[in-house]
Amino acid sequence: MRTLLALLLFPAFAAAVPDFARDVRPILATHCFPCHGPDAKARKAKLRLDTREAAREAIGKADDSAVLTRVFSK
Repeated sequence: MRTLLALLLFPAFAAAVPDFARDVRPILATHCFPCHGPDAKARKAKLRLDTREAAREAIGKADDSAVLTRVFSK
C-alpha cells in the first residue's frame, strides 16, 4: 500500500527503476545492433550485443571493458 501511495503521489519514483526491455534494449537496438547485432556480415570486431549470453561473455572477458565504461558513465 505504501508503494502504491508513493507512486501515486510521486510519479517520478516509478521512472527511477529502469526496465531493460523498455529503457535499455531500444537504445542498444538503435545505436549498437547495426554493428553488433544479429547480422554476421555487418558485425564489427566479432562483438555481438543482441543476445544476453554473447554480451555477458564479451563484457566478462575485458578488465577495462569499453562497454561497461559507457554503460556506467554519466
